[in-house]
Amino acid sequence: MVVKEKRAINREILTELKTLEYRGYDSWGVATIENDTILVEKDTGKIGSTVLANTSDSLAGIGHTRWATHGGVTKQNAHPHLSFDGRFAIVHNGIIENYLQLKDELQKQIPNLVFKSETDSEVFAHLLAFNAQSLSVEEAFFKSLAKVKGLNAFVVLDKKNNNVLAYRHGSPLVFSQNDGGYYFASDAIALLPYTKKVYFIKEGEVFIGDRLFSAKTKKSKKITWQMLDLEVSDLQKDGFDFFIEKEINEIPTVIEKLISTYKNQEKSLLSLLNQHDEFFLIGCGTAYYAALIGQYLLAQVSRIATAYSGGEASLFLKNIKKSTLPIFLSQSGETIDLIEQVGFLKKKKRKLLALVNRISSTLDRESTLSFHLQAGPEISVVSTKAFVAKITAWLLICSSLNKQLKATTKNLALASKNIRKLFLAENLDKVAKIANLLSIQNHVFVLGRGVHYPIALECALKAKEAAYLHFEAFAGGELKHGVIALIEPGTWTIVIVGGDEEDANILANAEEIKARGGKILGISPYFHQVFDEWLSFESVPNANVLLEAVLVQLLGLYLAKAKNLDPDKPRNLAKSVTVK
Repeated sequence: MVVKEKRAINREILTELKTLEYRGYDSWGVATIENDTILVEKDTGKIGSTVLANTSDSLAGIGHTRWATHGGVTKQNAHPHLSFDGRFAIVHNGIIENYLQLKDELQKQIPNLVFKSETDSEVFAHLLAFNAQSLSVEEAFFKSLAKVKGLNAFVVLDKKNNNVLAYRHGSPLVFSQNDGGYYFASDAIALLPYTKKVYFIKEGEVFIGDRLFSAKTKKSKKITWQMLDLEVSDLQKDGFDFFIEKEINEIPTVIEKLISTYKNQEKSLLSLLNQHDEFFLIGCGTAYYAALIGQYLLAQVSRIATAYSGGEASLFLKNIKKSTLPIFLSQSGETIDLIEQVGFLKKKKRKLLALVNRISSTLDRESTLSFHLQAGPEISVVSTKAFVAKITAWLLICSSLNKQLKATTKNLALASKNIRKLFLAENLDKVAKIANLLSIQNHVFVLGRGVHYPIALECALKAKEAAYLHFEAFAGGELKHGVIALIEPGTWTIVIVGGDEEDANILANAEEIKARGGKILGISPYFHQVFDEWLSFESVPNANVLLEAVLVQLLGLYLAKAKNLDPDKPRNLAKSVTVK
């Protein structure tokens, strides 16, 4: 940030970094300019209750919270990084693919150059300083960017001009401005305390101070402002212990909002969908499981669809037919594996549909049409309400294709009502009791069939993410093809019983496990004698998958509580995966 009057901006930056910690919390750092010197404070771990030693006021500063790519989690590897001459401090998101080559060249060109970190990021600080010895800072920045390969975002503090420079290619950046100064962030939510008027920086754009340029042509560009539909209160826990807890409790409201606004999107969605014979559904992590649910639901309305993990999709998109519509699913809209595929398809001038939560994200901007999930900010790294919003979107879309929208909206409204009942104290006490039991197991297996199989995958993922437990999900039909060899006396298996035509088969699987000494937790709308423990929900026609999703997310939350862990910030994870 750059401000017009000196103030304690290092403390402001640190506060906003806490808002952005979901993007990575291996280490943090702040740099500000004071008396022609860049002062840097940084450390490993989460920010927590850190109090900065520097009490000086400043006009310009930058900060960073890191998810490690190159170099271990050490204080030396934490950002910001200083250039060899002390003129520049840089923060970086992305990967400099040719950093070893650049490092070798710099060591030959700059006598006695010492690299103080193991990161690829530090290379850019030295490269910029070297070029600035003979060029203006603007020309040095453009020249340095042209040398770097890979998807990267840079923000640079220049003490000579008391200024900030920024560049975006791949990794997200947002700019905002008010009467007091101008600001940059990797996510617009960090800018809410200053203004709701923002500019989402596009691919290949450069800011030098508060002026926008094209990195390719070096010509100035016009800033087109956008207003954020967010409130500072959206970033508070509202009395809950964790953001994930608050976000699970917001799920009924999200479903109701989608019901009330869907008709505004139905016509354009059907127009695009009906232009295609087949669909590729692409997502990463929990969004991939939502894509699998879409695959099952589209099959039920006689549409051909195939779900792919974002990291593997490129193998199948190379020869995609024009009659096939790619549909991308994402909470952040910035997941790098998806954005790369979007870029490839855009070059081929293909139409794209996005089920995306973040309005004005890269995925939202680059798609032909977006279904906005309207789940609001999701601060916890462990995604919950966005996942349920994607399932709700599929249920609405498929009901339109099958001309059953009226019945489906009625069922969704009932599902929302029944989800609220899951939050009653007696139900949460039961979830907590079972979580305490499962939290001490070495292995837990989860089985589902049909549309309930992705819910089994979601259950296992939530246990891994939030509680670091080995839960493993399998399709019920695969049990006798090897999986059953894992069952020993006392082994717990969760079976997802959806109240549909697959019930007899999944209950038969449970009986087969029980016969080998296994124990069964049933997630089901009714009790069955095979269950040793039972998590129940009130059945809703064709919408039970929503209640199952909420129950397995609550189980993940209470597993984390049982182990005294913070499910909002699991180790080694970040909310938006913006690097390969």
